[in-house]
Amino acid sequence: MEQNSTSNRLHALDGLRGIAIIMVFLSHINATFINRSTLFGGYFFDSGVLGVSFLFILSGFLMSYLYPQPKNKISFLQKRYTRIFPLFLTMCTILFILKLFSVTQWYVALGIVLILASISHSIWVFGIKRYLTGNNTKIIFFAFIAIQIAVGLFYLWIMHHQAVFYYDQLSFLSRSFTNWFVNATLMLPVGRYVEMLDPVYWSLAAEVLFYILYPFICAPIIAYMSQKSKITKILLLICLIPFFVSVVILSQHVLYLNLLRFQLFYYFVTGMTLGYVYRKNPELVSSIGRFFPGKLTYITLLLFFGFILLARIIELQYQTQAVWIQLFLSIPFTLLLALSLSNTTTLSKFFRSKILVYVGTVSYSIYLSHMFVLNLMIHIFGQPNSILFTVFYISITFLITILLSSILYFLLERPYFKRKYTEKKAGVILYEPNRNVPLMFGSISLGLLIIIFIVYQSNLNFFTLKQPINGSVIGPNKNNPLISLQKKPTVTIEFKASHNNLGVLAMHFIHESVPGKKFVTQQLDFRIRELGSKVWYSTSQYYVRHAADTLPVSFGFPLISDADGKTYIVSIVQMVPQSSEYFILDNGTNNIGGIFFIDKKTLITHPQQLLSFIENKFITVIDTKEAQQEFNLALPFILFSLFLFITGISNIKFKYQN
Repeated sequence: MEQNSTSNRLHALDGLRGIAIIMVFLSHINATFINRSTLFGGYFFDSGVLGVSFLFILSGFLMSYLYPQPKNKISFLQKRYTRIFPLFLTMCTILFILKLFSVTQWYVALGIVLILASISHSIWVFGIKRYLTGNNTKIIFFAFIAIQIAVGLFYLWIMHHQAVFYYDQLSFLSRSFTNWFVNATLMLPVGRYVEMLDPVYWSLAAEVLFYILYPFICAPIIAYMSQKSKITKILLLICLIPFFVSVVILSQHVLYLNLLRFQLFYYFVTGMTLGYVYRKNPELVSSIGRFFPGKLTYITLLLFFGFILLARIIELQYQTQAVWIQLFLSIPFTLLLALSLSNTTTLSKFFRSKILVYVGTVSYSIYLSHMFVLNLMIHIFGQPNSILFTVFYISITFLITILLSSILYFLLERPYFKRKYTEKKAGVILYEPNRNVPLMFGSISLGLLIIIFIVYQSNLNFFTLKQPINGSVIGPNKNNPLISLQKKPTVTIEFKASHNNLGVLAMHFIHESVPGKKFVTQQLDFRIRELGSKVWYSTSQYYVRHAADTLPVSFGFPLISDADGKTYIVSIVQMVPQSSEYFILDNGTNNIGGIFFIDKKTLITHPQQLLSFIENKFITVIDTKEAQQEFNLALPFILFSLFLFITGISNIKFKYQN
């Protein structure tokens, strides 16, 4: 492959990355003039997720194209961490300091950014890169991994503490440091109570998870599937669609894993598929441009912006099927990437423009700093309230973002690339299939079934019993299956406990936003008391700090050891009338329930009670409609895993007989 050709194609990818980051930037513009519920407003100012989708496709493509089979998995991860975390940790520290000391002056905030970025540059370039090599850098890497694990365990302890409002009882300083550690280690999906320092960090957590999975799972699967027929490869891609839908639904019940938006992980898959095809047969991908000869090549540019428009129209039309839509959109978006790899198309030439290439080059710095600049400009100029003011605000903010991102890039990103560069061979390699891949598929299938059982047998942990309390809503309307807290901000529930050790009330809420309204934090007040008592036994508050947040399905309180047979009153109040966010309580069958903690010693000493307890667990899962839906979604992937296992054994027997 010619160097010039390769260079041009990679520049096109930089340009696509530039367009994607502009989409993300525009989606965070806060102006009263912008109405994102309209087609025009949504197309230009609410396509951030589509921009992230392109970034995920690019990540998947580059991983399978540049690193088809990482020889050293630990070194691979170390390089990815080294690429991401110096700038990320710097921005986390900056935002932490700005919030801790309530910095309001724009020049002080900007000065803190430049000073800390310079300090990080000095530590990174004149300290770590110059004096630490080999095993010393690995020690730093493993130390950071250990810190990540420790922070995750600490956060889990907070999340699963008997009083789940424990986090709100911490002092301001303790909460601030907890926020920094959880954000800086990307442990945000472990729980719901820590505030994100920057709402865009969710995608970075997803990106890092992909990097972790790639050398251990993705690359071996690609190598194994490279020996299979085209039909088998296509079957895998098809089976993965309902698989990811299943994972998305499960993630809504486990900690805060839905923050990762697992439906977008399919974009990594399609990107890796294109990277595999392009590495194996680059001429096949390049030949796509031949379908647009002469002046027809301009159609490729129209296709790009047309597909984005079509995606917006479909999403607005079928909002209830958003997960399926996002999954299927990965296919045309990946084809657009393939078009950009063909040097002859207008789309490729457009992406290779110097401005887009430069924006794409500093895109990571833009991604991490643009919210800081947007908030800074709002503080200086106020919220834009006219067309001219909005245009001015967007222009000046984008220019300042580019300037600041360029400084951050040269201080904290470029030093990463200034290393001894070895040209990667772009030709076809002979993949070395891993015979353990069928076992890997089987393990994933089994793990999925176990998670389905764990999720739907209890809302907290295995040693609990859930008592459905249907018909417990006594106000505003107990017969209404969906109760909007926007119309009736107070919901009252009355129920009789069937066991002792009551500690959690489980519910299902639907999160909604008022279209076109500026985001204002919503707050729910949860209270519980015994019927007849004038004093509330427990009171706690839950906040929605970002529009993407969903409310915890479990409201915890100090354990009531003698709850059996007693009647309790629960009050749930939506506290902020002017908020743009509101909730709908799902009052359907088995959607509200009390969770009781079981004494493990009692179960061990009473075998019959233990068997009855386990039977109750299985019946709970089998009778849950969503669990049945989960199994149906996971079934194609399970059957495919079984097919790989059987064919793998057959091949081994055939080779042995020969």
